[in-house]
Amino acid sequence: MSDLKSFQSIMDLVEIGDVDAQCEFARLCCNKASIHFDLELAIEWYKIAAKNGSYDAKVELAYLYYSKSLGYFNPRKALIWFIAATIQKRDREILFRIGEIYEGCYKDYSSAIPYYKEAAQLGYVLAYIQLGDIYLHIKKNKVKAFKYFKEAVKNEPLASYILGILYKNGEGFEQNYSNALRYFKLAAEAGCEISMFELGELYYNGYGVTKDFEEAAKWYQAACKKLYTGTSQPLPLMNDYLKGVEKELPFSAEDESFVPFLI
Repeated sequence: MSDLKSFQSIMDLVEIGDVDAQCEFARLCCNKASIHFDLELAIEWYKIAAKNGSYDAKVELAYLYYSKSLGYFNPRKALIWFIAATIQKRDREILFRIGEIYEGCYKDYSSAIPYYKEAAQLGYVLAYIQLGDIYLHIKKNKVKAFKYFKEAVKNEPLASYILGILYKNGEGFEQNYSNALRYFKLAAEAGCEISMFELGELYYNGYGVTKDFEEAAKWYQAACKKLYTGTSQPLPLMNDYLKGVEKELPFSAEDESFVPFLI
């Protein structure tokens, strides 16, 4: 079917009040590559489909208002449509987004927490991380913060990395390099590049572990391969690490052209 015929088929269904077609037409109007691109018209038809009961229209309209790239960023309207969608369906990602707006846009942590908790209970792991952060830095409750971070650790390497950083810097918890090493290793073994970098630093300096230049270089090399596949350039500070290693490695420790490290 040609694009013209496809468009005409959609419009025929739109004219008879087909909700799915109304939503599809709105999507077409959101497509920058389409000759029908018109965000004002998209919003109009998303609202019509939403009023006719379309869950997808409510969600997509909410994301349109939540996106900063389309020029219609409006957290209040995004929140309204996300909440309207949850009346029909308790989707974990949508619940998380509501919590995210309350926390990030309004600093309303009391309103954010129940949505994060429900999203977490439905299996949205990042919600546990957000809860941990709120209880650690806002509510100043280390016990609850640790509980939520630990839940996240089960399925999300980023949570292990965060706990590693908190223990390494003594942020919220008492500084403990041994604990930092343990959580960085968990995250690194799950493929977290930044944790590999952190492990290299701990082994190089002997923080929480006996100094081991070879182990330090191993983790730096792993991070380098993960982040910069196809390059022989070392990460920042790699020179210092490699100079302490006697065995030959695949790239030179004398190479001064550092690759900026992503933080």
